[in-house]
Amino acid sequence: MPAISIIIRAHNDAAYLPQVLAGLRRQHRQDFELIACDDRSSDNSAELLRSWPGVTMLPPEPNGYVPGKVLNRAVRAARGDIVVFNNADAIILDECWLEELIAPLTDAQVAATYARQLPRPDAWPMVLRDHEQAFGDKPQGPGWRHFFSLASAAARRDLLLATPFSETLQYSEDVDWTWRLRKEGWLIRYAPKARVEHSHNYPPGGPGQALLQRRTG
Repeated sequence: MPAISIIIRAHNDAAYLPQVLAGLRRQHRQDFELIACDDRSSDNSAELLRSWPGVTMLPPEPNGYVPGKVLNRAVRAARGDIVVFNNADAIILDECWLEELIAPLTDAQVAATYARQLPRPDAWPMVLRDHEQAFGDKPQGPGWRHFFSLASAAARRDLLLATPFSETLQYSEDVDWTWRLRKEGWLIRYAPKARVEHSHNYPPGGPGQALLQRRTG
């Protein structure tokens, strides 16, 4: 079986991290390493991440948080053949999340996969709509010209090293990365049985109103 590295990025996510770490402990597969980077949280996010036995803690970026820089550094630190990304606020819902998320990568043509994201109980109506379109029982995301979300996803480490994330973008660096891979003929697959709870009530026009900004075309 391929070796697995799980990367968690956090910033003031202590409200969710205990549930995320509990979800990792429940996984059928436990043969993974955990790599974490806390971006100067003012809560106890860093302490929660350090509580994981054997965790590799990466220091914050010295010149401010740039997603691509943090991700590329974490990928370089990883030892697994497959790198799994899970946000510190994406609550893992099932014991088979990890197995289901990496399963499509048995196809040699698949570069990356992304999980099903279920909205939180307090999600606004427009957030519920967006999640239903992207991740519902009949999701439109896989049929769009391009769609991806790194909130809970997996990818081949050799491709991440050969084609790193952009270090100039402040958002949608994940969509940019998979868009470039698709141009090279690689496939991106949806893993609907890998489920996490993850949503944000961003105001219209806000910087993250971007669930549907995760698609292009």
